Amino acid sequence: MKRLLISHVDLDGTGAPIIVNLYFKNQFDQIILRDYGFEEDEETVNLMKTFDEIIIADLSAPEEFIESFINSGIIVKIYDHHLGASWLDQKDYGIYDENRCGTKIFWEEWAKPQLSRYYPLTDHFVELVDVYDRWQQTNSLWDEAKALNSVLYNKNINWNEKDSYVKYTPFIDRIINKIKTKSKWEWSYTEEEYICESIKKENDALNKALSTMKVRFDYKGKKFGIIAIGSKISLVCSEILNQRDDLDYIVCLNLFRGLNGKLSFRTKKDNVDLNELCCCAGHASAAGGQVIPELAEKFWNDDKLCWAYKDMEQVDPVRQSTWLVDTSQYLTFKV
Repeated sequence: MKRLLISHVDLDGTGAPIIVNLYFKNQFDQIILRDYGFEEDEETVNLMKTFDEIIIADLSAPEEFIESFINSGIIVKIYDHHLGASWLDQKDYGIYDENRCGTKIFWEEWAKPQLSRYYPLTDHFVELVDVYDRWQQTNSLWDEAKALNSVLYNKNINWNEKDSYVKYTPFIDRIINKIKTKSKWEWSYTEEEYICESIKKENDALNKALSTMKVRFDYKGKKFGIIAIGSKISLVCSEILNQRDDLDYIVCLNLFRGLNGKLSFRTKKDNVDLNELCCCAGHASAAGGQVIPELAEKFWNDDKLCWAYKDMEQVDPVRQSTWLVDTSQYLTFKV
């Protein structure tokens, strides 16, 4: 049986590949990392069709897309915690659990039950990933979890690689070696340097974001900030929202290697669901989207522009009459 693993392109997304490489390397023919919307990439879809079984971890896809593979005779198993996978509650081939990250679901539901023995540090690694990915800042492991993400993004990704999985292998290999050879979780001297460098980058990115942030009101009356930075997005957004309780959410334009059209949305308000915004996918409080770079630039430059909601009809008619929707269907602007 030819088996494929598909996982996400972030810290949580590295968890399943690390577990597979530790314990099930001979059971998988290929591992790929993809971002939201992978179902729209023709090359990825054609690749998926060549396998007998597909396991998807920490990555959601539309029900009809998954069903098309199952109907063609391909076995599919999904382990995810994003809202886009909530439909899995009605299915027997996947697990959706918003109280566990993708790595933890995959480990506890698919991998661990098959093992009679395993490296003790595996549990600790999975817990760190869960604490960071679900942003449990009050957890006693938060500082260590945050440091783990710093190690990932500081010189442990080969950005010159086109293949996303190969791109992340320096980090994957580092963690596998740590789990296999250490009796307790600790940072090497080099990793401590990575963590210190990361903290400095976080402070620099935060100061830049605060000094350039633009503040607007969307057409539902929500107050939001717009920032443009190239790294440390989640941490910077979180700190700004801590400092600016008046903001309902933040939109971040990703500047990694220039304005690339990737958007990140963050909120700490219980009454805001970011998935209601156009092109957003992910969690209610942390979501992402991708647009053409020209649209992102237009959004940044025009103070009248706001991000559109998917359901325009829920807005008060009086307020709605003062706004127009851009032909892109992503932006609204005041008349």
